[in-house]
Amino acid sequence: MPLTFKRVYGRGAVLAVWRMDETEGELERMARPYGVDTAGYKSESRRKEKLCTAILVGEITGTAHFTISHDSHGKPSLDLPNQNNNPCNISISHTKGYAVVAVSKLEMVALDIEHRSDRVGRVARKFLRADENPNGIGQTLACWCAKETAYKYFSGQQPAAADIRVCSMPPANGGCFRVENIPAKAALQMCAVCGEDYLLVYACAEERTEGGR
Repeated sequence: MPLTFKRVYGRGAVLAVWRMDETEGELERMARPYGVDTAGYKSESRRKEKLCTAILVGEITGTAHFTISHDSHGKPSLDLPNQNNNPCNISISHTKGYAVVAVSKLEMVALDIEHRSDRVGRVARKFLRADENPNGIGQTLACWCAKETAYKYFSGQQPAAADIRVCSMPPANGGCFRVENIPAKAALQMCAVCGEDYLLVYACAEERTEGGR
């Protein structure tokens, strides 16, 4: 089982990363208890992502009885048995060869995973602010992941890239850093995890800046 990373953080939030080494047929057999319907996906990679997501949710929650739904902004929620119609918070991300899921019953979760490559450097000017100065491709990719994570966390507000400011850059080997949602006067503590060929960023705490609600 290629469960490559698992972490418990915050108030019992759990995140897990799956390396997609299996064939589609192998994943279908592993996901059979979850009743995953992939018939609507033409791409094999999208079908494998769907299957891996279900496997990860089952791994984290310990049940095969769950439903993932999405609101009008595309934000997912997780319905589990015996939750009295109170959906759990869930965040999902995929990249080349990997899937990651975070689940929490008590707090908001948001994350993004990206395959390491220099492609992000070619589009950096489209999402970096003038006051963000990453040192190298690793920190540039961390900025991208941080903004994607913030967008998911504040999905109801639909912030633009310029609304999200990475205030401090994560260390080269991963670690915590701070990101602000300027219009909302809110900030997130985020954590970067450096995998062998991926970078994962997740939100681990929210705070209000001066003048915020």
